[in-house]
Amino acid sequence: MSYKLTLTKGDRDAIDWIGDRYSGAPAIRTAFQHSPFTDLDIEWDDEGTVTFDVPEHFAWAIQQAAEEDMAGGYSAWPCFAPELRDKLNAFLDSIV
Repeated sequence: MSYKLTLTKGDRDAIDWIGDRYSGAPAIRTAFQHSPFTDLDIEWDDEGTVTFDVPEHFAWAIQQAAEEDMAGGYSAWPCFAPELRDKLNAFLDSIV
């Protein structure tokens, strides 16, 4: 099973900006690097929007990373704009 996640260039730039300061951003990049894409030949830094299919075990790793951030006294997805935060929370809510 996999889960679709669509990220704009701005979303990916925000994830890059966070870097390794919080657990969630590296988990998303790792999932991106190991997931099949609906658009072939896409790279993280490419312009535009990309949708990728996140395998279930990577989806759970993203969930765990978000929980680690919250356990550290942060909200899930600290420093992200509300639109991106809501998108990522909806993605996590879709995991069964």
